[in-house]
Amino acid sequence: MEALSTIFISRDNGLTWEAAKEGGPSLPEELSGTEVPFSATVDRNGNIWLVTGGSNGTVWRGRMNKLDL
Repeated sequence: MEALSTIFISRDNGLTWEAAKEGGPSLPEELSGTEVPFSATVDRNGNIWLVTGGSNGTVWRGRMNKLDL
């Protein structure tokens, strides 16, 4: 498996994890082939936040409209 090719999701605060289904969330193309630490989370408004470390840290924010309530 290529690094960063699969996103794992936990719906119980990290007790169990499963791979995101096909067509689910994916990482920005800019992360392809990088070796920097990163973290992702979802806020109470449904925004997905992705923060990368390293010397040129970057922050992405996105949403999956099909998940809106």
